[in-house]
This record gives sequence, C-alpha cells and structure tokens, in this order.
Amino acid sequence: MKSLYLTKIKGFCLALIPLILIGMIPQSTSWGLEKDTKVPSQTVEGVVYGRMKNNGAKVTDIYEKGEWDFTVYGDKNFTKDLEGIRLVNIMDSNNTIIINKSDFTISNERELTVKIKGSNAEKFSQEKYAGNYNLELKYKGEEIWIPIIGRYNSKNITITGQDFKKDIKQIVLKNIKNGAWEIVIPKQRVKYENDTKLTLTLEDKDVEKLSGGLNNSDIEVVIDYTSDCVFDKDLRYWDYTLIGENLRQGVEKIILRPISGRALSLPIEEQDIIIEKRDIRVVSNTRLNMEFRKDVLDKFREYNHSGDYKIIVVYSPGKGLREFTSGVDLKVLYNYGLRFNEKVTLKDKLQYNYKDYIEDTARFSLLSKSTPKVTDVYPKSNGGYPWIDEGELPHNALKDRSFLKVTFEDIDGKLEFNSPVGIEFLLSSSIKAIGSNIEYLDTEFLNMCRNDLANPNDDDYTYIFKKDRTKKEAYLYIPIKPLSPQTDYIVRIAGRVLRNDAVEEERYSSPITWEFTTMASPSVTDKEILNQTVIEDYSSDTYIKIYGDFFYTSSIRVFFNEKEADYIIIKKDNKGNTYLVVYLPRRLGSGLYNIIIQNDNNHSTITYGTLSVLPRGDRDNIPTEEYKVKNRDLKGDVLADIKVSTDTLYLSGRYTNRTIVELDLDELMGKEVWTRRINYKTYMGDYIGKLYTKSKYADVSFYNLGGNNSEVNLYIGRAEPRVVQGVKTKLGQRIVKSDFIEIRAQNCRWNTIDVSIPYKNSNGANLNIYRYDEIRRTWNKEISYIDYINQKVTCTTQKAGLFVILEN
Repeated sequence: MKSLYLTKIKGFCLALIPLILIGMIPQSTSWGLEKDTKVPSQTVEGVVYGRMKNNGAKVTDIYEKGEWDFTVYGDKNFTKDLEGIRLVNIMDSNNTIIINKSDFTISNERELTVKIKGSNAEKFSQEKYAGNYNLELKYKGEEIWIPIIGRYNSKNITITGQDFKKDIKQIVLKNIKNGAWEIVIPKQRVKYENDTKLTLTLEDKDVEKLSGGLNNSDIEVVIDYTSDCVFDKDLRYWDYTLIGENLRQGVEKIILRPISGRALSLPIEEQDIIIEKRDIRVVSNTRLNMEFRKDVLDKFREYNHSGDYKIIVVYSPGKGLREFTSGVDLKVLYNYGLRFNEKVTLKDKLQYNYKDYIEDTARFSLLSKSTPKVTDVYPKSNGGYPWIDEGELPHNALKDRSFLKVTFEDIDGKLEFNSPVGIEFLLSSSIKAIGSNIEYLDTEFLNMCRNDLANPNDDDYTYIFKKDRTKKEAYLYIPIKPLSPQTDYIVRIAGRVLRNDAVEEERYSSPITWEFTTMASPSVTDKEILNQTVIEDYSSDTYIKIYGDFFYTSSIRVFFNEKEADYIIIKKDNKGNTYLVVYLPRRLGSGLYNIIIQNDNNHSTITYGTLSVLPRGDRDNIPTEEYKVKNRDLKGDVLADIKVSTDTLYLSGRYTNRTIVELDLDELMGKEVWTRRINYKTYMGDYIGKLYTKSKYADVSFYNLGGNNSEVNLYIGRAEPRVVQGVKTKLGQRIVKSDFIEIRAQNCRWNTIDVSIPYKNSNGANLNIYRYDEIRRTWNKEISYIDYINQKVTCTTQKAGLFVILEN
C-alpha cells in the first residue's frame, strides 16, 4: 500500500514538472502579428541538425542588393508545420530579426530557402547589426524556438584573384585579425585549376576554424612553391614559370646571377648565365615562361657553376623600367640538378568562392564593411613604370596646385573625413623622393584647411575629401609641392584620416604606402646624333640615329622643327648603349633643322640646327624660301634659316688658329636672332687662344679653344622659350634678373669660359649667375662678381650650359 502511494506521488511530481517549466517560459503573442520587445526564451525541446549555403554577407552587400537569399539543409525537418524563423545574434539577443512565413520557401523536407528583405534587409544593411546569428525554427502549435545546430563538414574553397603556379608544396591560411589560428593545407589537398584559380579541400576541423566568417583583409595566404630539375643524360631542356610585373612592356633577357657557392669563384664575366629573349615567352603582364636550353643546362652541370642564384628580369630599352629581381631561390646542386624554391604571401585582393570574404557554414554571418577599402591610388608606378608627368596632377577644382588622389569604396555613403583630428593625421603623412629627406607634402595648404574642416560646407573641406554617390566612391586628395622630373617618390599616408560607421576598432582608414616615378626628359647631345646631313629628295627609308637615354617608348615623339618623324624604333647596340632609329618625314626642304625629342608635352630635349638638309646644287643656289646667305664678311659667311630664328657663321679658315678672335654677333647676325651658331673645321694643332663673342644679351669668351680634325659647333645666344619653360619651374622662389643664355659646344675642348650677362630691373645687389646642370636637373650657383658701372654680372666656369642671373 505504501509502495502504491509513493508511486502515485512520484507520478504526480513528474507530471507537474513540465507545467512548472511552461510557467517559467515568457508567453508571446500570435505569430507574425507582433512580438515581445525581448527575445523569447531559447528553451529547447528538440534540435535540428543542418548546414547552410550562401549564409554570409556584408552589410554593404545587402545595402546594394536590397535583399539576400540563403539556403538551409536539414534532416527531414522542414514540413508545412514550420511557421516561423528567426535569426538571433549570438552576442546580443536584442539584435534579432523575424522571418515571416511569406519570406521563406520550403523546397522539400531537407531544403529551405530564406529571404532577408524589407525591414529585415534594411536592418541588416546597418553596421550595428553586424555579427554571427543562430537560426531558430518555430512550428505550428509550439511555443518553443528550436535551434539549427550546424555541422562543420569538410568543404572545398576556390581561391582566385592572383597568379598561381602548379608546383605547390603547401598553402597556409592565417588569421591575421587576431592570430587565433592557421590552417596548413598540403599539396595533396590543393588542386591547380588554372593560372588564376586554386581549389582547396578543408577538413572538418579546419572548416570549424572559419566560424564567424572573415573578410579577405583578415586572411593571409602563404604559398610555398618548389620544383626540381633533375639532371639526366636525356635532359635537353627545362621550362620554368616566373611571376613578375610589367612583363608585357617587353623583356630583353633574364640573368641568373650567383650569390653564394662555387660559382662566385669564377671570373666576374663568367658568373652570369643568360636566358636569351628567344627562350622567353611572356604569357601576361605578370607571368612568363622561360626555357633552359641544353647549353644552359650543360653549364649548370659543371662543378664551378654550383651554388645559389638569384633571377633578374631585364626589360627592353626605352621602357624606363628598373631590373626586377624575382623572389625565387635557385639552388644548383652538383651531380643532382636545379631546385627552385619560392614563398609568396598574398592577401586583400584574393577572393574565396568569388567573394571577398569567407562565411561560416553553420551560422548566418553578417560581416562588417570593416576598414575603409582603397580601390585605387594615383599616380602609382610598379617597378618604376609607368612614368608620370609631374606637371599634370591637378584637382578638378584647383588648377594651380598639384594633388595625389586615393580612391575609396563608399557603397552606402557612410565614409567621411575623420574631422577634426583627420587633418592632424594627414599632416603626419610624408611624400619624399627615395634617398632624400625633403618633404613634398604641402603642409601649408593643409594648415589653411585645418580650421575649416569643422564646417562641412566650407569649400576648403571639399578640396581634400569628395564623394561621388553615382560611382559609390570617395576621394582623398593629398596636396603636394612641385615635384622634380626623373625621380622616384614614396608616399606614406597616415591612418585614421577617414572613418565609416563600423565598430570603433575597424572604422578608421589604414596607413597607405605606394611609390611613383616622374617623367624624365630625353637625355641627348648633338654629338650623339649620327647622320646629321642629308641631301634633299632623300629616299623614304632614310633615317638618323640618336644616342642617349631616358627615351620613353610609350609616348616618345621626334620632330624636325614642326614636322614629326615618320616612325621611331628604340634599340641597343652591342655595348648596351640605347639609341633611336628615327625615319625622316617626307619632303624636308633644304636648310637647318632643330630636332625635338619629346617624351610628353612637358618633357623634351631640343638640339638646335642639328640636321642639315642640303640642296642638290652648290650652296649659292640654295632656294630663298628655305634659307639664305644673310651676310658675307672677312670672318665668314652667315646663313639664316627662314623657318626658325637661327643664324650660322661659317668661320673662315684663316681665323681657326689664332691667339685672339673677336666676333660681334649682333653685327654679324642681327640683334633679334635667338640661336647663334659658329661652325668651323679644325686640323691637328689648331686652337684659338681666346674666342671673344659679344652681343647685347651676353659676352662670352672661350679660352684655349681647340679641336682635333673635327667640325666644331658653338651655340651662343638666348635660350629658346620652350627650353626656358622646362627649367624655369625648378628655380623655386628666386627672382630672375636677366635673359636665359644658352652656351653649348660640340667636338671641341677648352680651359675656361667667361660669361658676362647684363642684369635687368635691379640695382645690382644680391645677384649671382646660376648654371643649369642637365645631368642632375638642378640650378647651381657660379662664383660671380658684379660690374655696377656696366650693369653686368660675370662668372668664370669650366662648363657650358644654361645661364641666368638670379636675385638671392
């Protein structure tokens, strides 16, 4: 009897427990009409096991598309009794969205499609909702939400966005956001699909490490490549793929240069092994295949060529590209073969399953837009290419200043200047020429903007930061001081200049670093131009050679006065010297022609009166419409070019070997002629003790002027306006007090030159003569003295060049 009583009591208590538990559960209202302000309890009576697909998105993805679909796979759980779904933020249950029945579709008992749209999509396009969400189900007649517990099964991930090679040893994925894990994937689980696509197979434990989802900027991929070329008696060639940069600009050769081992004991001229141009096949701008022919392999078989080598890519001439040293380590093992090893680290630009993030397979991951994303910087050069015209870096509103430009992604329009402290961070940035401490950041302009940034309506604010909602971009403009040509610059922009609405630790722009190279003017002198004289009515295949440097293939042009060359080829001779093959334009009439070699409109070099087109008759029969005999004098004949302001004095032979020769150029040629040229032939032992030329623009004296069986050309006079325009910008704040005087000489030598230039608009105080150095592209002060009586400044120099008086 007692036992029966205890049994009844026990049964009553067991029946009471569920009622008590139900009483503890907060009661919600009817489904789909309204819900409690607090999330209902997650008390569980059952568990649904499943997995998901496309269950990750960025807030900006949902903002752009306006909705998002993802698929849930279960185990015969999705029946017509399924009444509701909700996504619950695992860190903050108040961030919960309810999916109405009209917003999900049951394909079958094992598959369910969920659509985030309307007000739910509007919420999930906001940063405050970013995070990981558990999926819970509610069935008809039930008050309890049942969670879906995801299973982390092995999966494949496709990686794209970079160049890949076949010879992969292993790949390591690293979480660089918090350093929580790394995943090592051996080559057996890496499938090389093509040059730009890999498929990785991740094990269960590796997939679980990806829980929560990650942006591509949070993942670093390290790829180890290795391959062996084993020496064999039948081995006749070996192919190797090299990843580089700017390869489509033209590769001249590849140098294999020893850095350690037995090969360094060879004479220096025998150490390098060359892969010739014929054995190089460029596949893309970043990829080439090179072939090791039998003669190269035979060299590597020798004991004296064993050791470690670096691989250097040499580009074709005229590209302005520096040699590129590959990151491949080449080891030559005697009696074995060649071993290639390379470690490549990649991030940011990679895509995972064609997205810039990896989602969690067991939860829904709403990823933050995170740190402001840079999509472009301008100007930018890789390996010194391309060259940038430093005079063409304008702002769309400010034409008198130069700016660098950084483009940011701004999909939802939430990117903004980090006012008021952003200007302080921008001021801590730097723009310097490589190897120099001179700062080119225009801090003066930034300081003018400092007080205006608090007012978003101020015009100065828009000079620094602008937005384009049509393109969904934002632009940061960095003001710079005038730059120099032919210079490599490195830009370091501080972080925290811009911000978006992401969480505090991720909302600020990161530091940005890049390099660019400014355009050079072609370097050439008259003596480096071959075939300077042709006869009119020359054939269509007539050309001249111009030796020099800094010829920019992408844009170089050559003019003879106003007529452009038919076409140009850039070559190198056997000694490695670069030269232009310039085919003459048709129907150049007889006369003297200036040759203008132009990389762009702001970077050109002029050689005056360099090309001479002679008539078929003698000189007295020269057509008057081309040039004419302007003056006949005991000291020689003066010929004037009709097309350009250039006169040439052909100095009589009786004056080419004298103690003193005095020439009044104004009297012989006229005061308004720009270019004055003196031409004469010298023989062994000829020299002029002092050649004194005078004019209203400058008096110039050469001392101990001589040649050696050569044709001497002297150019003395005002510099052409085009030349002045190119060099005047480098004077800075100095004030010009005279004409620019150009003194050039060909095929001769001298001891010193006296230069005396009249000054203008000055009392003579604080004046000096400066000479322009064409090699360094700088102005240098000459030791000068001032003649207050004749109002001239005089200097003695050993070098010809461009001269001007400046007020210090």
